[in-house]
Amino acid sequence: MHRRGLIVWANAIVFNYRTVESAGHTDDVSVTGNPAAGWGWLVERGFDIIQTDWVGPMADWLDKNALLTR
Repeated sequence: MHRRGLIVWANAIVFNYRTVESAGHTDDVSVTGNPAAGWGWLVERGFDIIQTDWVGPMADWLDKNALLTR
């Protein structure tokens, strides 16, 4: 998608545990002790936007791990 100039958006919010989006790389995984497997996984795969309920903690973790871009 990036080659076509498109922005790629991921949703890390869990709305319903029966239909978890983002392949399980969610806010829940991130805030319960494994942000590398949640937000980090999404960033490493090139998602440009990550929709989250935890903006502050996600930004802090991404910045601390040199993954935050502005």
